[in-house]
Amino acid sequence: RAAVVVITALSLLCMVVYLGATQGPLAMPLGRHARRLAVLPTHAQAFGARTQVVERVATLAVATGANGSTTATARSQAPQAARSPSVEDTCYRKPQAEYEGPVVIWGGHNLQPNADACCDSCRRHRADANAAGSGKGCMFWVWCGDANGCGSQKPHECWGKRSHTGDGHVGAPKVRSTGPRVKWTSGAVFTKEEADEAFAAERAALAEQEERRSRPGNPRVYLDVSIDGNPSSRMQFVLYAKEGKRHAENFRQMCTGEKGGKKSFVGMKFYRILDLFIDQAGVNGVTSVWDTPFDDDPGGLVLHHDRSGLLSSANSGPDTNTGHFSIVVSPAPHLDGSYTIFGEVVDGFDTMWAINQLNPPGTDKVTGSAIVTASGCLENCSPPDP
Repeated sequence: RAAVVVITALSLLCMVVYLGATQGPLAMPLGRHARRLAVLPTHAQAFGARTQVVERVATLAVATGANGSTTATARSQAPQAARSPSVEDTCYRKPQAEYEGPVVIWGGHNLQPNADACCDSCRRHRADANAAGSGKGCMFWVWCGDANGCGSQKPHECWGKRSHTGDGHVGAPKVRSTGPRVKWTSGAVFTKEEADEAFAAERAALAEQEERRSRPGNPRVYLDVSIDGNPSSRMQFVLYAKEGKRHAENFRQMCTGEKGGKKSFVGMKFYRILDLFIDQAGVNGVTSVWDTPFDDDPGGLVLHHDRSGLLSSANSGPDTNTGHFSIVVSPAPHLDGSYTIFGEVVDGFDTMWAINQLNPPGTDKVTGSAIVTASGCLENCSPPDP
């Protein structure tokens, strides 16, 4: 009986010490830590609050490229149920972009309050697909954050898409549209290996673009454009003298007007403008600076219409090129192989977008005017060697 009393007394003493340690003055460090753990945000909340919790271990934080290249933002490593351990807790996001791919989550049935929640829904879908042994889980997500919706889609719709390659490789995401008029935010859910592959593909593409853009001998030309009678603003272009030799030289001479007469872009109108597609222009009554249509350039014909600002020929079929051209506003892969790419916008993207705004979404009418008031050449302005 005495032993029972002693044991009971010791038990009561231990309980008092425990309560004092967790609730009394000595408990402050433990209590603060417990409260901090209690308020760790869920994955749907993590993006907005991640910087407030210093103990959280982040994965990858990357920003590569310029003018709309992919960015990656660190997210929490807190455990989550039904999540594949091979899929990182990193949301790779790209504002003002819409990724392409086969749909696996229908946005009309998946409304999410923010981009992070959309990313999480994609991650959960992929984890479930992985657990079921399916290779068709969500990899790319697209979220509409505009209060007025995104085209025909409602606000907060979150669409999930899988890889477009179908061969086990990821590569860089396939972009359907991008730029300041795009209301979507897109992102990706990757494993570490997939992230490495995607960023390697993007770095390689950016390096190739920079090499083409910066090649010695490329002419640099400009168009000054007045929109709805307002003071002109300038677009500058680099012309691909190697890949699009004929197209580049025709465009250069039309900018300088060196052949005289109508063979000049001055006074030309952008006559065909399609929302998030192209700004098209050309001089009526002029076939080319050589007075006849000219052939496609094979080197430019194999390039891809995969980003904003590319200069592309406008023609009526193979080898029927003239002085008419399009500025590609958003990726247009259906043009690949039919129209020569021969340059790109390097300054004045705001002017390109202002021209595109003359076509309201959902219509095929141009509601204003965009007229070239001046044009010329800034660098490498001599005719190329024969």
